[in-house]
Amino acid sequence: MRHPLFTAALVSVTAGLALTVAGCRIEKVRSADSTRVSNEPGPGVVACGISPESRVSEDGLGLLRIGTSLDAVRASCGIISERPGANDAPMVARVDLGRDTATVEFVSGLLRRITLHHQTYRTADSLGVGTLISRLIDMKDVTAVTERDRLYAVPPTYCGLRFMLKAPAPARPAAQSGRAALRRLPGDTKTLELEIVGCIRRR
Repeated sequence: MRHPLFTAALVSVTAGLALTVAGCRIEKVRSADSTRVSNEPGPGVVACGISPESRVSEDGLGLLRIGTSLDAVRASCGIISERPGANDAPMVARVDLGRDTATVEFVSGLLRRITLHHQTYRTADSLGVGTLISRLIDMKDVTAVTERDRLYAVPPTYCGLRFMLKAPAPARPAAQSGRAALRRLPGDTKTLELEIVGCIRRR
């Protein structure tokens, strides 16, 4: 026959263990709750159809293509975060590319701009983030535009690509566009971001 004190202690320990287990279960459920938007592709699926050998083209990279719907990107790519646009502003998302992260903008649910911030993914002839102005200015008919207070080199031979060189753009009276805007830059100026906006002449 068990002593009453032993029985009471056993009951107390059992209750404590039950509360501990319940607490662990609650904590596990809470840890799964997150405000981060994530839509990882399934096992064995290359993120966004992008591999280390993928190259940037005038309308995109891998499955990230100008004109692609937001739902299609969510289904095929790892979305790190989303920021809804206010009023007429585009919806902005960050997408996991495996060895890089892209910022993408959607207007009316369609992909309109892809911005690459690192040197990982480049064109077939190795143009991208880090490319010097000296190489860009040697390209045929290259010109410059200023948009959103940023200065871009825009080579017609790469229709749909824009090489962001300065943010903010040089202040006036410095040229804001045209080849003169590029010639004013120091020779060691590098591309800071590569934007993919699609080739308008082919739409």
